[in-house]
Amino acid sequence: MEMVQQVLSCCESLDSDLSVFLDTSESDYFVYIGLCLLERVSINPEDLHHKMLMGRLYNGGAKISLLRKRFNHDPRTIVMWANALKSSDIDEITKAFSGRSAQKKVIPALIAYVHQQYRNRATMGRNYRKIIITRTKEVFGVQISPSLASELFKGAKKHPDESESNTDEKDKNMEITGHSRPNSSSNSDTTVQPSPCFPFMTCDFLHTDSTLVQHAGLVLFGYALQGYDSFQRQVICQLLQGALNIESSKSLCADSLLFFCQKVDRVLRTQREKLDTFATSENILDLYAKNSTLLTDGPNNGSIFYFDPHSKKYTGQLKTMKGWCGSAHSVSKIVNLDSFHTFSGRPCYIQHFSPYYDMRERFFMSLKQFDLLFDEDKRSGRTFVIDRGIYGVDCFLNFVDDYLITWEKNYDGSGWEENTKTIDFSRSKQKNSRSSNRNYHFECQESAWRRDKRFRRIIVKSTNYNDRTITVSILCSNPTMSIQDAVWAICNRWLQENDFKYLDVHFGINQLDSRSHIDFKSKADAFTDRDADTGEYRKLKKQTNTAERCLAKHLLKLNKGESKLKRISLERTVLESRNAGHSELKKVLETYKRCEKSVGKLIGLTSDLERVLQAAELEQSKTLHKESRIKQLVDGSYKILDLRRKAYMDALRINAANIFRNQLEEYRAISNNYRDDHLRLRMLTRCSGLIVHGIEEYKVRLWIPGSVQGHVIKSLELLLSIVESNINEQTPPSSSKLKLELISGPIES
Repeated sequence: MEMVQQVLSCCESLDSDLSVFLDTSESDYFVYIGLCLLERVSINPEDLHHKMLMGRLYNGGAKISLLRKRFNHDPRTIVMWANALKSSDIDEITKAFSGRSAQKKVIPALIAYVHQQYRNRATMGRNYRKIIITRTKEVFGVQISPSLASELFKGAKKHPDESESNTDEKDKNMEITGHSRPNSSSNSDTTVQPSPCFPFMTCDFLHTDSTLVQHAGLVLFGYALQGYDSFQRQVICQLLQGALNIESSKSLCADSLLFFCQKVDRVLRTQREKLDTFATSENILDLYAKNSTLLTDGPNNGSIFYFDPHSKKYTGQLKTMKGWCGSAHSVSKIVNLDSFHTFSGRPCYIQHFSPYYDMRERFFMSLKQFDLLFDEDKRSGRTFVIDRGIYGVDCFLNFVDDYLITWEKNYDGSGWEENTKTIDFSRSKQKNSRSSNRNYHFECQESAWRRDKRFRRIIVKSTNYNDRTITVSILCSNPTMSIQDAVWAICNRWLQENDFKYLDVHFGINQLDSRSHIDFKSKADAFTDRDADTGEYRKLKKQTNTAERCLAKHLLKLNKGESKLKRISLERTVLESRNAGHSELKKVLETYKRCEKSVGKLIGLTSDLERVLQAAELEQSKTLHKESRIKQLVDGSYKILDLRRKAYMDALRINAANIFRNQLEEYRAISNNYRDDHLRLRMLTRCSGLIVHGIEEYKVRLWIPGSVQGHVIKSLELLLSIVESNINEQTPPSSSKLKLELISGPIES
C-alpha cells in the first residue's frame, strides 16, 4: 500500500516497533508493528479509536512533545487518555473519552420538562421564555441561557410520535450540549427551518429577541433568493457580500448567513466538493433558466441580443492553446467566455471554450446551447449584434433563422453619395443623472450590399457630443428593422463591454475557480480536426520571411544608391562641360567613387540574399506543408483546462449580478446619481444590522457605519420603505409584518 507520509517512526524514542503512516487520501492513520499492519484509525480527532491510539502511543514510550507536534493534541489530554487506558475503572474511561459532554448540565429529564412548559406557553404571556428559564432553575437547579432555551423550544415543536433519524440524534446531542451550531472546524452542515412568516429567512429569526447579524443587508433581496437550492443560495449570498470565489468566503460569518440560507456549508472543502458535484451541463443550464426570470428582455422576452467573445488570460504554467487576448492586445494563453447580453446590457448566458475554434465557429456552437433557454417557437427571428470578428461571407450564410448586425470590415470610407436620400436622427445617453444627457447625431444612407443582397449596407456619419464625426459602414440582415434601431443597436453595444469590467470587479467573472485540467489526448475525439502547418514548415516559412525582409531592405538601399550614383554622374558631366575648377571636380569624383563602392557592396549582398531566399523557398517546397491539428496538440502534450466548475460558478455570478441589478434599478430611480448609486446600494446590502423579534412585527435595523450625507440616508430610507412594502405584500395577511429601519453613525450602548 502506497504511503504518502510517515507520521511517527519506531526510531523516535519508542520502546516498541510501532510506526504510524498517513494514507494517500489523508483520511486514516495506518499503525504498523514492524512490517505488519496492526490497525487502521481515523484521522478525525473526535473519533474514539483515534483518542485511544494517542493513549497507547504515550503508554508505549512516545515522547509527549512528538505526539503534540505530529497529532496536534494538548499534552494534558493525551496523558489523561493514557492514564484512563491503564486504569480498570469504566467510569474513569468514560469520563476521559467523553470530553465535555460527560459533564453536560442539560439532562433528558430537563429537556422533557422544557418541552412541556413550552407547549403551555399560551398561559404565560409575552415573557414565557424568562418564566420557563426561571422554573427550570427552581426544579433542576440549572441556569440555561436564552439561546439554549430557543434551541430546546425547537424540539418541542416535533410530534411526540415522530421517529428520529441519525441526523435527529445528532441534533438532539447538539441541543443537550448547549451548542446551537457545529464547530467551524467540523465537516458537518448546518441546517435550519424556513420562517413561516418570511420564507426567505429562517426560523432563527423567530426565536431571537434581539440579535446582531453581520450580513443583515441581504434582507433587501428577500424573495429573489427563494428559487435556489441551499448551496446555490449560499454561494449567491456570498457573492452579494463580496466573496468573489469560494476561497474568499472564509471572511464571512456563517452564523449570520444562516438567517438567509436554510443550510450553510462552513468548511471550504465541503463547498469545493459540492461545486464539483453540481457542476454539470444540466445544472448550469438550469441556473441560466432561473436567471432568465430575472430579466425583462432576456430569453423568451427579448428579440435583440449582444454577443461578444470575452477572453480571460491564463497565467498558469500548463501548456495550453493560445488565442487573441483583447486585454493584452496580443496572442497568449486564454480561456474564451462567449457571452450573450440583452439589449439593455444585462448578462443572460456565457459559454466557455478553449481557443481551438475560431469565434465564427464558436458563435453557432454557443447558439445551440443558448437556444435551450427559449421555447421552441421562439428560437428564430432574433437579431444578434456582433463585433467585426464575425465578419465573413461564408459565416453570414449560416444565419438562416436569425438576423445579424455587424460592422463592414475594412471599410474604405466610400459609398456616401451627396444626392442620395439621407435619414437623420438623434439619440441621447444619460451620463450621471437623468438631467445629464449626451446627444449623438446620425446621418444614414442605405443600399443593398453588393457581396450579399440579403444584407442592408448602411453608411453612417456619426457625430458625438464633442462634435467629432466618423463614417462607418453597418451590415444588417434584418429586413424589417428600422435604420434608426439598427444603427443605435450596434453603436450602443458598449453596454456589454462595460458590463464585463463590472462583472469582473464586483462578481469575479475572471476568477478561474479550479486548477483542474485534462490531457488534450483524452478529449481529442470531441474536436473537429483540421489541417495546420507542420512545425518544420512554419520554421522554414519564418526563415523565408526573414530572408524576404532582408532582401527587400537591401534592394531599397540599392535602388537609392543607384539613383544617387546617376545623379552624381550627371553632376560630374555638367562640371566637365563647363570646365569647373579642379577642387570642385575632385570633390565630386571622390563622392562618386564612394557611392560606386557602396553600390557594389549592395549588389553583392543582394545576390547572396537572393541565393539564400531561393534555397529557403526550395527547401520549403520539399517539406510537408499540412498535418492534423489534433495530432500536433496530442504530440505536443497540450493540456485543456477543466472549466466545469468555473462555468457553474459563473452561472451563479450572473444570477447574483442580475439580482443586484434589479434592486439597483429601483434605487437608481430614487437617487438619480448614476455614478455612486451602485456603491451606495452595495454599502447598504453588505451592512450589519440588528434583528428584533416583536409581537406584531419583526424589525430589521440596518446599520451603516461612518459619516453619510443626509440626502443619501433619505434615499436609502425611501428604498427600504419600498422593499418593505414589496415583501409585506407577498406575506400572508395573518403573518407578522416586516419592518426595515436604517441606523447610521455610532451606536450608543
